[in-house]
Amino acid sequence: MNLKPQEAAADTSGVRIIVHHDIWITDPMLPFRTSVLSALSATASAVVLAGCVDVIEAPLAPPPEGLTVSLRDTAFAGEMTWIAVERPVLDTGAIRYESSDPTVIAVDADGRVFPFKSGTATITVRSPNLTGTITPQIRSRPDSFKVAFRFRWSPSADERAAFDRAAMRWQRVLRQAAPTTTAFPAGGCLAGTVAEEIRHQGVIIWLDRFDDGSVAPGVTGTAGPCVVDELGRTRVGVMTLRRSFSTAVTTMTALEKAAWENQFVHQLGQTLGLTGLTAFGVPRPELDQSVAGQPRWTGAQALGAYRAAGGTGAGVPITADLNFWTSGDPGTAGDVMLPSVTAASRITRVSVGALADRGYSVDLSRAEPMPILLAPAFALRTVRYQP
Repeated sequence: MNLKPQEAAADTSGVRIIVHHDIWITDPMLPFRTSVLSALSATASAVVLAGCVDVIEAPLAPPPEGLTVSLRDTAFAGEMTWIAVERPVLDTGAIRYESSDPTVIAVDADGRVFPFKSGTATITVRSPNLTGTITPQIRSRPDSFKVAFRFRWSPSADERAAFDRAAMRWQRVLRQAAPTTTAFPAGGCLAGTVAEEIRHQGVIIWLDRFDDGSVAPGVTGTAGPCVVDELGRTRVGVMTLRRSFSTAVTTMTALEKAAWENQFVHQLGQTLGLTGLTAFGVPRPELDQSVAGQPRWTGAQALGAYRAAGGTGAGVPITADLNFWTSGDPGTAGDVMLPSVTAASRITRVSVGALADRGYSVDLSRAEPMPILLAPAFALRTVRYQP
């Protein structure tokens, strides 16, 4: 340990005593610190009386208590981010989060932060022993991409929250410089919709429900684009889901809600064009079907992300029906656009890159990371990014 002792006034029986004021790398627990200080004080007295050494080191100024709290990146209205918590390694137990104003910033049990609008609110983080706070300034982004839902029923607060959180995860990575005007035809997407001119900076999603008995047991919903612009980017899309979700959501466990949220993230990806990887049946130039039954996506952005994640080959492998990334490939592991969606699925750089290949403006750096646990050497603290 690199010590830089400072002198304290003490001369006892001709023995000069130097007390070190700053040897604490971390202050894991108050009880632990107290016992060590007592032991060192007793040892110092004994050594001085014996007159056998001329330097005594003891910690007199430990750092303040508390958790160090920060955000993973800049907080923008409508874009999900995460809380980063730095805590002593001996401070164990569950961490809890609380927002002083959930209408501005909501934070869930996994430390995910959902800023709804510009403003400020204090997020308090608590462990069994320590507390920390952060008061971020939520800003608006001029080039934000907005997902706007149009429900064909009156959703409950729990339903609305699941869709809004799914939208904020895509809004995190998508950009649009200015609003556009879209001519929406009568009966477009869903029967009964009226013709209108839609001006919006992002995408409009119509939402409807179907009876559970009308589809196979494993089908949770359907989704896709219904109005696209000249570049094939979705301007209006449609999502449908099981009617039973509306009643089941009120009694779901946190894990079940997370899985359903990811199902909606998956369906939103399909409405944006990550389904079929075609534009109304017309194959995109990035879609390589030269090998029968083994289609691949060769867009430069998705392919670069795929290879960086450990994928090999000339393209990102796609299922034969062109609807999903292929399972079991390291390059797409954990991606929310795989055939099977779980509570741990995430928006990886591969799917963000595929949207860039399709003509969307994106920020690849804001793709969702894997959970991180760091334990730096010589610093007895851990940094845990939630989730």
